[in-house]
Amino acid sequence: MWFPKWNLKLANLRKASDIVSKLSFCGIVLCYLESVVSVAASRYPQTNKKLQNHKNQHLV
Repeated sequence: MWFPKWNLKLANLRKASDIVSKLSFCGIVLCYLESVVSVAASRYPQTNKKLQNHKNQHLV
């Protein structure tokens, strides 16, 4: 009778690892986008000012 329970645990582990892999993928994508934005901002100072103003508006 222990085998189905063990199988269920294995399925839960698979689900958990799938969720973790999706989260890590999203983290990588976000880091990539952030670096792209920072590179673009360093190349175009006016854009950087606009982004900074936009961030400040959200903080207030």
